[in-house]
Amino acid sequence: MAAQLRVLHITPNLFVPGRMGGGERYVQQLVHAQIDLGLSVQVVAVVSFQQIQLESGAPTVGLMRGFKRLLKLARQTDIIHVHQLNTQGFDLALLLARLSGTPLVLTDHGGDRYTPGRLLGSRRLAMVSAVAAVSPFSLRDIDPKGIARRSEVIWGGGDHLTGGATNSNRTDVLFVGRLLPHKGIHILIEALPAQMSLRIVGETRDAEYRRSLQQLANNKDVVFEGAPADGQLRALYQASDVLVLPSVEMFEGKRYRRPELLGLVVLESLAAGTPVIGSSVGGLAELLQLTWQTSVAPGNVDALREALVKGSFSLPPQERLSDLTWSATARRCLSLYQELATAHAER
Repeated sequence: MAAQLRVLHITPNLFVPGRMGGGERYVQQLVHAQIDLGLSVQVVAVVSFQQIQLESGAPTVGLMRGFKRLLKLARQTDIIHVHQLNTQGFDLALLLARLSGTPLVLTDHGGDRYTPGRLLGSRRLAMVSAVAAVSPFSLRDIDPKGIARRSEVIWGGGDHLTGGATNSNRTDVLFVGRLLPHKGIHILIEALPAQMSLRIVGETRDAEYRRSLQQLANNKDVVFEGAPADGQLRALYQASDVLVLPSVEMFEGKRYRRPELLGLVVLESLAAGTPVIGSSVGGLAELLQLTWQTSVAPGNVDALREALVKGSFSLPPQERLSDLTWSATARRCLSLYQELATAHAER
C-alpha cells in the first residue's frame, strides 16, 4: 500500500538553508524518508493565510487561490499531515479535512501563534484523526485531557547528516542550536571549567542575547560560529568530546512553558558518535533517559560544571538508537497512515 499512499504535508515554515530549526528539520527529513519508502508526497508551506507556497521554489500565493489549490490536493490525497498546532496552516488543514473527508494527522513542533482556530479550544483535537507527537511530553502538552481519538509518539531520527570527521579543530564541548535565551547557552558558558574549550554553533536569532553571551565568555576559551552547512555539521559533532544542550525554563523572569519538545540535536550527535549532556526539561529529559545520556537540572550551573569535570560520557547501546532513525520514523508514520486510511475506506 505504501506505493499508492498519497500524503499531503502542511508546514508553517519554508525550508531555508541556514534558518532551519528542529521543527523544519523534522518535516524535511520525514518527507525524504517517506519518499524513500515509496510514498507519494506533496509539501505545502502555509506561512500565513496570505503567504502559501504550493510547490518547492514556487512563489507564494494568497488565500483564495491557495485554498482552492489546497482543497483540490486534499481531495486527491489519502492523508493530510499538518505540522504545528497553533498556526494558520493548522486552521486551513482542519477546514480541508472537513471539506474533503481526508484523515488528518497532527504533529506539533512548538511555537505559539494566535489564530482564529484557537477559539475552538480543545475541540480542535477532537476534529483530528490522530496526533503523532514527537515525545511523550509533547503529547501531554498538546492533549493533557486525552481528547484526541488516536495518539502515538514518533520520536524522529538523527542519521540524516553525512560526511566524516574532517574538522581538525577539536573542542571539548559543543553547543548546536539557535542563539536564543531558552536554549540556556549562558548557563553553559558560566559552567565551563577553566581548562575546557567550547564551540557555540548556530544562527543568531537574538542579537542582544548574543552580545551578552560574548561578554560572559570573556577570558574563556569560547568560539562562536554561525549556522554550518549540513555537510559540516557531522564533522563538528565528531570533533567534540560532548554536546551540551542546557535549555532552561526561566530567563530574566520570563517562563518558557515548553523549552524543548524533543531536542533533535541530541539524535544528530549520538548518530555521529558524540555523547550528550542536557537539561531535564520537557521532551529533552525523556530523550536523554531513553538514550542513557547525562541530564542535569535546568539552570543549575554547579551541576553542569560537575558533569563536565567528571567527564564520564558514554554512548548508548546501538539497539537504543535503532528506532531513532528517519527510516524507522517514516515506517511508524506509514503504519499510522495505513490504519487511518483503511478505517476511512471502511466507513
